[in-house]
Amino acid sequence: MATPRLFISSTCYDLKEVRHQLRNFIEEIGYEPVMSEYGDIFYDYKKHVQDSCKEEINKCQFFVLIIGNNYGSFYHKQQDNSSPDSVTLQELKKALETNIYKHIFINKYVDYDYKNYLTALKKYIAENLITEDLNDEDYQKTIKNLKEEFRKIYFYPQESYKYIF
Repeated sequence: MATPRLFISSTCYDLKEVRHQLRNFIEEIGYEPVMSEYGDIFYDYKKHVQDSCKEEINKCQFFVLIIGNNYGSFYHKQQDNSSPDSVTLQELKKALETNIYKHIFINKYVDYDYKNYLTALKKYIAENLITEDLNDEDYQKTIKNLKEEFRKIYFYPQESYKYIF
C-alpha cells in the first residue's frame, strides 16, 4: 500500500520549529511529509524552484497550510507590485485546483488581529458609505474604494498583515 504524502506549505524560517515538530508527527503516524527544506521535492533544473514546489502538490494526497505572522517570499512570476503574490499563496492556489484534502491552520494571534481588522473595516464602511442614488455597480465600486482607503490608513500590528489579511 502506498504511503500517503502530506505537502506542508508555510513560511519556513519563522515557523521552523513548528514545521520540524509537524514533520516528526507526520512520520510517527506513518505518512510521508513533503517539505522543501528536507529535500522531499524533486527539483527540475528546467524550472524555477518555486514552480517545482507547486508541481509536487499534484503528487500528494493532503495539503497542509500554516499561516503565521510573516507573508513570505514573493513569487518569481509576480508581474505587478500592487499586492505581492507569495510562494505560499501560489501553493494554496495550486492545491485549490487539485482534488486533495486541504487543512489550514492559522496562528491564533493572526486570527484575532484579522477579526479586529474586519470589525474596524465594517465600521469604516458604515460610517463613510452614502447609498443614495447608487445602482448595484456603483455600490460595488464604492465599497471597493472604501476598502482601499481603509487599507491605507489602518494601523496593522505587523507590516506583513497588509498582505496576509
